[in-house]
Amino acid sequence: MSTELENRLRAAFTAGAIVIPVDDRPLAIDDEVPTDRRRWTRTVVLAAAAVVIAVAALAVALSSRTTSAPPAHRPSITHSAPPTSITHSAPPSSVSHIAPPPLSVIDGLHPVQCISDQAAWVRALSDGKVAPPNLPTVSGANGLPLLGVDSRGNAVVVETAQPNRVLLVRPDHSTETLFTSPRSVAGQGPAHVGWSLGTGVDGDWAVFTINTNATYDVPTGIYVVNTDTRQVKVVRDVALGNKLIVSLPIIVHGTVYWREGTHSGYGHIYAYDIATGTRQTLESGDLYAPFTIAGGVYWFRGSARAVVTHIAGQLPPGYVVGHRFNPPVLTTSGLVAWTAQDTREVVVREGAGPSVPVDRAHDLESSSVLALSANFVVWNTSYGIYILDLRTGAAFRLKSDPTLVGAASAGGTLALNSQGAGNGFDLTILDVATLPELHC
Repeated sequence: MSTELENRLRAAFTAGAIVIPVDDRPLAIDDEVPTDRRRWTRTVVLAAAAVVIAVAALAVALSSRTTSAPPAHRPSITHSAPPTSITHSAPPSSVSHIAPPPLSVIDGLHPVQCISDQAAWVRALSDGKVAPPNLPTVSGANGLPLLGVDSRGNAVVVETAQPNRVLLVRPDHSTETLFTSPRSVAGQGPAHVGWSLGTGVDGDWAVFTINTNATYDVPTGIYVVNTDTRQVKVVRDVALGNKLIVSLPIIVHGTVYWREGTHSGYGHIYAYDIATGTRQTLESGDLYAPFTIAGGVYWFRGSARAVVTHIAGQLPPGYVVGHRFNPPVLTTSGLVAWTAQDTREVVVREGAGPSVPVDRAHDLESSSVLALSANFVVWNTSYGIYILDLRTGAAFRLKSDPTLVGAASAGGTLALNSQGAGNGFDLTILDVATLPELHC
């Protein structure tokens, strides 16, 4: 009987159906089914049911395997040690639109692999915000526009409220006055300190302007102050007036550069050597204001905007001065960060290594690098302002919208400017050495 059952089951598999064998001897209606036949029949039914379940499970598994899409291909990465797998923490609801980009580890630099909401960073940002009583005049539309950070990690800011000062803000948030603006200039009207956000400090020298003319609020005087010695030098005396158009100055390698010109476009490019106190005329004609990229000094000449190179900067590969888009290039501790001119991606490079796009998950068209330290890069997108820990690939959103208007890093300090209440400038100072590593 067992041989007959095996043969009939094999035939059923071949035909694609299951047949349950029974003893087909006729029974009278009133006859009682023998006990041995009842046991045999129940055994066969149970065995057949088990076979049906097994076959169904096998069919489902095979169907799933053959119909599901193959796993997405990930480009191979050639490294001495393969990258570890990453489990992405769920981003906060406010950043749920951000999808983590593919894992990529190049030359030790980790692009964005997750958006973290680490509590320690939330506390660090809260503790780093500079607020009264250190600066009791800051309120409403007033604030602290950032000139930059000096070599010792002190932020240099402009107090926009009266008495309108240039202030030194130390990492412990204590402050010191470096310069106080006159309230007015004879024959020129009200006066106040002007600034160029995030680009006004070179080593221990900070450059700023005195602006006059209540109607147009234009730079008239140019001054520098040493944040260590407190020495103030007059680069352009405010008494010269505002008949000429004076550009915002830049400070590079101990020299201040600016342009003065007429409304017709004719002007002069000047350089003031801080150490010697001497001024030099570099060029005259139809010229644009000088600008700095990667430690270089440039300006444009004529309607064709021909590039004039006064000092060549340490430009990254593929960067062209005079491109329609000339973003800043930041360097520190062997790292270089900039925004690629064609793709608008923020890129980081270590030494002579490859260029690594920081993040491809945001609106790249609006990306720009703001600050760079030994372990962190700060950049902005239309979705907000982010900081990336280059050691781990974890990023943290500093602001939910792109209103960070200034950032600088030097001397172990990362200083951030953001638009606060009443359109004022909030200031946050972070000690890079004490910041915890960001993790996914």
